[in-house]
Amino acid sequence: PVADKPGYSTWTPRLFISRIGSDHWDTLTVPGNERVKTIFADSSGFFIGTYNTAKVLKYMPDGKKWEDLKVKELKAAEWYNIYGIGRFQGRLIVSMGGYKDSADEANGFVAVYDKLQSDSGWIDLETPPIQYSDYSDSLTVPLQFHKGVEWNNRFYAATTDGVWYLNSGSSSWTHLPTLPKVKW
Repeated sequence: PVADKPGYSTWTPRLFISRIGSDHWDTLTVPGNERVKTIFADSSGFFIGTYNTAKVLKYMPDGKKWEDLKVKELKAAEWYNIYGIGRFQGRLIVSMGGYKDSADEANGFVAVYDKLQSDSGWIDLETPPIQYSDYSDSLTVPLQFHKGVEWNNRFYAATTDGVWYLNSGSSSWTHLPTLPKVKW
């Protein structure tokens, strides 16, 4: 449901939070008109990525407030979705994609940014072209991920083109060997 709009709903999950050992659950309200695209949680916090506004918000349960981590400042015509949030070497890693020049999808120019949190802001990572074979064997898009995990000083990301990893101390991705396609 949307505040002040009876009968209107939006495609965003309802969020709840509780403390370990408690049977009480609080409903989280996302600030403004933000819509939740992705969720990430670990021992450092609870994070959401938004539709269209390129925001990563961290929830502070003690103060019941959200902090905007300011991943990317948008110009008036830009809009980006946060597709993936993970943690690599104690820092957040974020994947976002959208339309750089227009909020009109018809222009077809997709821009993707993978960013790694640093002490002074966010570092851009390389986004090599990956296959987007769900639609066409020849279509490529810049690397974006929805889910990823850190293991043995690498960040492994699940993409539409298999698994890629980011090495410790590097800003470039390496593609793991492609698994053979299953014929059903």
